[in-house]
Amino acid sequence: MDKKAIKILLKTIKTAQDESLSDWFYWDHYMQYITRENFEYAKKHGVMYEQENINHDEICRRIEAAVTKIEKQDVVNAFLYSLSTRQLEYRSFLSSYCIAKSLAEHSFTPSPAPNEGICAVCELHTYEFEEPIEFNTINYFKYKDGSCFDSLIQILFDLEQFPKLPVVKPCENDDKILKELKTIIETSEPGDRVSQLKK
Repeated sequence: MDKKAIKILLKTIKTAQDESLSDWFYWDHYMQYITRENFEYAKKHGVMYEQENINHDEICRRIEAAVTKIEKQDVVNAFLYSLSTRQLEYRSFLSSYCIAKSLAEHSFTPSPAPNEGICAVCELHTYEFEEPIEFNTINYFKYKDGSCFDSLIQILFDLEQFPKLPVVKPCENDDKILKELKTIIETSEPGDRVSQLKK
């Protein structure tokens, strides 16, 4: 991916966060901190995006279409590759792929009252797609933290991005890191917390 475009994304969202912690993630807020020229550049290189109007059922259809185009081994390779290279944008695809593969085909199914605005099958809330959806903050966290997602909107973005990134292969060091991680987890104490495992 184009390094300048990534830098534009990260700087735009970080500036919005520094200016206001309460509403930095809103389109109208963070778009104040980017020129049209820079936005078009980042958009051209597939790093920033226009808002989209997508309803629940279309989100599910697009997830199903996207996941069928992805080979499981390619997703596994991407995750492993991220361990030694620290290219965190490759990290979340494995989680998104697994969730998508297990997602039951469904239309929006209201939960029992008083939660009618939440889909009983996937827990997507109507407020998440009633307004235009923006993907730039999702991409920000992919590059910044390698965040894994659980919202179908985030998973949709992840799966549609995967084929756009270069195909990568893990190396021996990645296998070594994975084995070390597994050993730490397997030998941990029952009461250990995530923070202790990270240390």
